[in-house]
Amino acid sequence: MRQRRFVRGRDAGGAKLGGRHEPRGTFLGRMSSLFGRPMLVTDRGFSYTVHDRDTGLEFAAVSEDGGAVFRGAAKDAKRLRPVLAAFDALLDKTPAAECRLELPAGDGKLVVIGVKNGAAFEELASREPLDPPSAQRRSIRPSTR
Repeated sequence: MRQRRFVRGRDAGGAKLGGRHEPRGTFLGRMSSLFGRPMLVTDRGFSYTVHDRDTGLEFAAVSEDGGAVFRGAAKDAKRLRPVLAAFDALLDKTPAAECRLELPAGDGKLVVIGVKNGAAFEELASREPLDPPSAQRRSIRPSTR
């Protein structure tokens, strides 16, 4: 999806300033449509830093255990409110890309999230990743199933 206002940022985070209620796979698919691979992948989820060209502000779009949240500097919270509302509206209009991301779940298991045939999925897999865990956590690729 082509849009010019929001681009990848450098580094953001901080206080929780908002969130979305949708499956992690859908959130990953929408963010992947806009920005490609997540900037950071951890055992708990993934994140992107987003830069708003209109205001110069940055925020993080993060998938955590509790769902999708937006984080930013507390000092910018008031100025970020309309930015986050515009970004949330953009996400609502963005189709979710086909994708797949494996996250370690402990005991040699993986949580696999993504979008396949237009539907979000999240499943527990009991196999070991083919690549070392550090490389596997950073991978996001089109689904081939």
